[in-house]
Amino acid sequence: MIDSEGFRDGDLRRDAPHRGRDLASASRGATSLARPPQSGSIPAASGIRPWPRRSIALLLLASLGALSIDMALARWCAAGNVPKNMHRLLETAEDFGNGFGVVLIALAIGVLDPARRRALVRVLTAAYGAGLAANAVKILLVRFRPRELNLVASGLSDTFGGVLGLGDGRSHSFPSAHTATAVGLALLLGWLYPRGRWYFAALAVLVGAQRVAVGAHFLSDVLVGAALGLAVGWCCTGWQRGAERFTRFETRGALRAVKSVGATLQ
Repeated sequence: MIDSEGFRDGDLRRDAPHRGRDLASASRGATSLARPPQSGSIPAASGIRPWPRRSIALLLLASLGALSIDMALARWCAAGNVPKNMHRLLETAEDFGNGFGVVLIALAIGVLDPARRRALVRVLTAAYGAGLAANAVKILLVRFRPRELNLVASGLSDTFGGVLGLGDGRSHSFPSAHTATAVGLALLLGWLYPRGRWYFAALAVLVGAQRVAVGAHFLSDVLVGAALGLAVGWCCTGWQRGAERFTRFETRGALRAVKSVGATLQ
């Protein structure tokens, strides 16, 4: 899932292949974990959100439509048309969609918001689960990365290399695991911190744009990766069986913290 190398010169022509307040604070932490954020899009276990089939269907349909512009967009990026400042922004945002970036974000939450440390299990499951799901699909369908192709001479059909490409080192374009990870992470961070949900969503969009700009993926790969990230994120927040298991785990941790602080104050 970690690959930020972009187009090289000539790619367009290259041939390819706190104590007093501790108790109250801990109690608030317990309440917040036992009852997930209400202002966000993820309801408590008693009001599980339905399967986001429309959003996923729209992303998949958009990916089919994107096939018609995949090659043209890849050529435009390979020709160096992405502004340098935009390119720097995209490269910076890319870490939101890779494994190291997810770990750093999880560590920050663990240090700054200890009452929600148990919720990190859910966050990490969504982020890494989405990335793994995308990597599993990569095995099934062989598609070459834009920077591995002669974009001038190649057509859309030349981007595909068949099925079951486990042994092909180049065949990792479809779908985008970075985008899947970023969308799964953004969805869970938005559930945990509803005020920032649009910010997290924007970061996920930047990750997807970065994958296209550097020639790591076609636009259609990014859209399918986003659909996978949404599906896996929903399994951790909206799917009743999955969400309730995470909620029980998080609530037990919060109640233990309350009991521990109460015993200390006595």
